[in-house]
Amino acid sequence: MMQRISKDLCSKPANGKELKNKIINQVQELIPPRSREQQVPWPIVGGKVLLQGTLGLLEEMGDKVGILGICGVGGIGKTTLAQRVYNHYSTAREFTKHTFLKLEAFKDPSHLRKQEFVPNMLNLGAGSRILLTSRERHTIRAIMNVEPSRCASCPLDMEELGDEDSFQLFWLHAFQKRELSTAEGNVFRPLADKVVKLCGGLPLALKVIGQHLYGKSEEVWSEASETLRDRPDIIDVLSISYKGLRDPDKMMFLDVSCQMVGLLEEDAIDIWKSCRSCPSLDCMTSKMVHDSLQILKDKSLVEVDDDKRLTMHDLLREMGRKMDEVEKIGSLKKEGHPCHLWNPSEAEKYLKEDKGSKEARGLSLVGAEQTSFAALAFQTMSEILLMQLDGARIEGDFSLLSKKIRWLQWRSSFLRELPPRLHMQDLVILDLSHSDSLARLWADYDAQGLHDLNLSECQKLERLPEGMIKLSNLKALSMDFCSQIATLCSTDDGELGANLIKFSALGASSLTKLPESFSRFSLLEELWLSGCRSLSELPQSMKGLAKLRFILVENSGLTHLPTDFGELQSLRELHIISCDALKSLPGSFGRLKGLTSLLMRDNKLTKLPNSFKDLTTLAILDIRGSWDLANVDALPAFIEELELGDCPQLVCVDLHEKVKKLRKLSLYNCTRLTQLRGLESSECTVLEKIDVYRCRSLLHLYENQVSNPNLRECYLSGSGVCLPYHNDWSQTRAPSCQVISYYDHAIGFVENTMTRKICSVRDANELCVETRISRKESGMVEGMVNSFFYRTCDTCETLIKGQRGWHCNVCNDFDVCETCFKESETENWELPPPHQLDHPMSVFQSPNQTKFEPILMPYEEGVDKYKWGYIVYDYPTVRWCETFEYIR
Repeated sequence: MMQRISKDLCSKPANGKELKNKIINQVQELIPPRSREQQVPWPIVGGKVLLQGTLGLLEEMGDKVGILGICGVGGIGKTTLAQRVYNHYSTAREFTKHTFLKLEAFKDPSHLRKQEFVPNMLNLGAGSRILLTSRERHTIRAIMNVEPSRCASCPLDMEELGDEDSFQLFWLHAFQKRELSTAEGNVFRPLADKVVKLCGGLPLALKVIGQHLYGKSEEVWSEASETLRDRPDIIDVLSISYKGLRDPDKMMFLDVSCQMVGLLEEDAIDIWKSCRSCPSLDCMTSKMVHDSLQILKDKSLVEVDDDKRLTMHDLLREMGRKMDEVEKIGSLKKEGHPCHLWNPSEAEKYLKEDKGSKEARGLSLVGAEQTSFAALAFQTMSEILLMQLDGARIEGDFSLLSKKIRWLQWRSSFLRELPPRLHMQDLVILDLSHSDSLARLWADYDAQGLHDLNLSECQKLERLPEGMIKLSNLKALSMDFCSQIATLCSTDDGELGANLIKFSALGASSLTKLPESFSRFSLLEELWLSGCRSLSELPQSMKGLAKLRFILVENSGLTHLPTDFGELQSLRELHIISCDALKSLPGSFGRLKGLTSLLMRDNKLTKLPNSFKDLTTLAILDIRGSWDLANVDALPAFIEELELGDCPQLVCVDLHEKVKKLRKLSLYNCTRLTQLRGLESSECTVLEKIDVYRCRSLLHLYENQVSNPNLRECYLSGSGVCLPYHNDWSQTRAPSCQVISYYDHAIGFVENTMTRKICSVRDANELCVETRISRKESGMVEGMVNSFFYRTCDTCETLIKGQRGWHCNVCNDFDVCETCFKESETENWELPPPHQLDHPMSVFQSPNQTKFEPILMPYEEGVDKYKWGYIVYDYPTVRWCETFEYIR
């Protein structure tokens, strides 16, 4: 039995934290695999050989837990190399789990272990790999100091780029695709040589200075080369690009480097835009926000990651914070007074000594040792726009705080309610997440400028204030894990939702309904409702949600969809998971002309509507775990991925006769499936994967599809399909992950130049030339073999070995071990559906544990360098064989 996370959510969790973790894990599963790849800077010069060498070092570590420590100065490309290695393994899918973390500098390596950022190496599986990057060798050595018998460690010192690669990288950024005339080349090439030599082979410096000089005159190039000669320090080198900015662009860069790294780009833009109406002549915020931000991007000073958050290289961030302390911008600040009090230690000093600078634009107390402050200490900081107060306690008159605050981040606050005298007129972003004591927001606040309100995990908050209806500019509302909120305020008399783009209520377990006026949110694009267990229905009409493109409803009591659901013409992704009460879809469903991805796992659907075939843009359909679904027909013609695994009642799948784009077809554990129609006559030639694992009743597949040259994965184990091995499956045309097995006899191989028929273990031993199967592979294959020859208890999920078990005579695939069977009789357990306590059961005896002896058969090397072989497993009553492919 395969464990289903979404079914797990239906059971009562031990605590709120457990439920939250389950919901977060389930939502993360919905993230497309491509988004897990790291964004690597372009262009990559001189990195191919380095990547291949690094991969070689990791491969040489074998089955041990491998640790590679990449060390070098800042800006030399350590993170870029780590990202490329991560992407290589992530794309190749050689590991089941991948994690990429970027952390602030840690002076003491033990802190990394205390925070569990670095796992216990001895607890990791054989063949695991860890990559570390640091500027400090002692940090690398301290973490790599582990048991050598189980772990292999290797330090890798990064070297500067050579002259040729340095020049090429600089030239690409300085001129991009522009063609230079002979005269221009004679002028700029000597200058470029000077600049490149002064950058010292550091990729970051070459990139930033190259972007800075792009489109500049010969005079600017000459000045830059002279300036670089007097600035050997990398921070000073990078500051040349900063000093070439206009004052408003400089201020934007300082905002990001000091406080806004990690903030959503759209939120940052909203904050800066709100300053356009600022009457103060001292306000240095750019009035041309998009233009300034694009300048910073073009100069590679600021970037936006795949999650649309602002980011920058840590050296650029360090440079920005240094400039914030020493540079004077316009008439805003005096020498020696920082514009952003980003360092909590320094911020504490300013507040303690009552020397708060009037020029201060930003303040952060995140991580401050002192957590209690008097409001009076903030009185002189009247120009604060960006305020981060996570965990701080402020006592006194809140009217003394700045009246110009645009971004207030007060996570884990002590507040029971928002202070009545807090100025919110210009507030754009309000983040009160994780505030465990917060029970009330406001009665009558003037916060019409608010764009983003984050109330996640405010678990004592029972309702939203009626004053919410005045928030006509609100774009994003998050009330994730606000477990006490049952209803939203009505918007019939207000304008809430006029500009709302994203609404998220993950884990809002008490939420029972959305107001009917919700359908007026005409700009809404995302609706997140996972874990809303009390939610039984959506608004009766949703056709007014003209921009809605994403819906997630999971583990809820949803019984039906609105009849006009098909009018959501902008809907692209629909995820309805583990909603057991939902048994049908509305007839209008086929009118969702823009739908590309539909995930409806672990539901009680009995059939798909006739209009389903009209979903002409649908590419991905995943309805795994639909226990009552018997037939699937009238599928869209252009579907690319079809997931129907774990549908025990499914008997027939009828593909569209003209399906052309189908790449993946998964039908595993459909134990009653007898017919797969349409595949034999389809025009599909791009099929990459077929999975009919444990489809015991399926007896036939069409050889023209199995021998398709594009087929890379073919899983037939445990099915009734009989496919002979023949030479056409050799070398280039064979699937790379092909598993073929029988329950009742050994596979008879067709004799050819690669192997001969195996009749006994003795034959296998005679043919065996060497054993190269790793422990990791061996353990994986053993688990597969166990799942074939031993039944699994569907209650405790352990293999039933060497003992009696009980099989349900009604359910198609339900078994329990002797221990759970006895406990179910005495404790009246509620067993997993569809099994019922009154179902008759029969006893069976499971054999003792058999000896697992993988035997590697000979392989030969083909023209395309693929290496093929066979593993034979000898069991008391059955011979099982797996074909496999070695890694190139």
